[in-house]
Amino acid sequence: MKNLIYILSVALIALTACNRDWLDQKPDLALTVPTTIEEYQLLLDNRTVFGVNLPGLGELGTDDIYMTDAIWNSLGSPLERNSYIWAKDVFQGAQVGIWNSGYKQIFQANIVLDGIEGLAGKAGPETAAYESLKGQALFYRAVCYWMLADHFCRPYDGSEPNGLGLPLNLDSQPAKVLGRSTLKQTYDQIISDLTQAESLLPESVPTPTRPSATAGRAMLARVYLAMDDYGKALFWASKVKGSRESLLDYSSLDPTLSNPIPTFNREVIWHAETSQYTAHTNLVGLVDTLLFDSYSQDDLRKSILYSQSAKGIQFRGNYRGTRFFPFCGLTHAEVLLIMAECQVRSGRSGEGMETLGVLLKNRYQGDPELALAQDPLDRVLQERRKELAFRSIRWSDLRRLNRDPRYAKVITRELNGSRYRLEPNSGLYVYPIPENEVQYNKLEQNPR
Repeated sequence: MKNLIYILSVALIALTACNRDWLDQKPDLALTVPTTIEEYQLLLDNRTVFGVNLPGLGELGTDDIYMTDAIWNSLGSPLERNSYIWAKDVFQGAQVGIWNSGYKQIFQANIVLDGIEGLAGKAGPETAAYESLKGQALFYRAVCYWMLADHFCRPYDGSEPNGLGLPLNLDSQPAKVLGRSTLKQTYDQIISDLTQAESLLPESVPTPTRPSATAGRAMLARVYLAMDDYGKALFWASKVKGSRESLLDYSSLDPTLSNPIPTFNREVIWHAETSQYTAHTNLVGLVDTLLFDSYSQDDLRKSILYSQSAKGIQFRGNYRGTRFFPFCGLTHAEVLLIMAECQVRSGRSGEGMETLGVLLKNRYQGDPELALAQDPLDRVLQERRKELAFRSIRWSDLRRLNRDPRYAKVITRELNGSRYRLEPNSGLYVYPIPENEVQYNKLEQNPR
């Protein structure tokens, strides 16, 4: 708490997009420090900081996206071009937005966590508002650490617990030199934050941009799935209530609209967005034809999520209600897919197919065919890819599924006469730590 007033003053001045009403009423700089539950809630509700610009660069390296020579050559950002071809020097010395934005949100969450401890005597830690604030800050911190780990650490499978994790900043003290934790320590912190958040957050929230207890459960299911802990992933997914009743019926959507999916629809558990890159908006980013062809003609997602133009197939199925600001939040559809996969993997294939069928009845024209001859896990993973395309999920799925020889995949690109290849479990699935962070914090660099 020693430097908290100074930290908060600087942070709040920087957050000029935060609600200015109460800031403008306090011209004395010393008084800009939040002093009430309501003021800390305004800080967490600032949509220029929390729940936006989340790390999503890996999307550009997946097999869902395809670029022609002309489109790739037209990209103004070396970062985007390099990510598409998995270049070793992907950042070329530039500032690394996904690292900076992720740690900015972590720092702001720590400001709230440190600051609200000073309110314990005034508000009482037993109050619902206090618990909600703490839960929100823990949730945001965990999400950022999870998405950073998905880019800057190797996938977690328990076999290398002492592998390289992230620098873990757990308080708001500035200018600290932080080394890298172990991979296990990183994931233990993510799970700890989410578990605490789930116990503190309210069941209902006024807007889906604010995390709820349901969001905490869904996020725990997502993280445990990536860790190959199917028992715990199923446990948390099963605790999410109302998924079957909250699905959008795609037959009720109008495919002639430019953005057929409404914003903040009932299927969204928590609304969040990654950083926007030119290449993976539907302005120039093209859909891989194999992905598009995997949707059958009776699959309503083919006409709802995609459109075709002179440039090729373009994705428009953003749950943001616009072609911009890529959605990476949590939905009831994703929860059902996690449940189905975990049920199948635990030997309960019949239950898994029934769970999958609930989703597909809202995605297909007529009753979807769940062929008995098809391997249940194959079908679940196929539908998972089609349902969650361009949600910053595929990069994580490739990383985890590559550990299974049945689903390991080689991805290739051909550009300007050159051929690029991403092998399963390659070091190129782990982005390099920004060079300035390596130098300042004496961090061990990721091999690529």
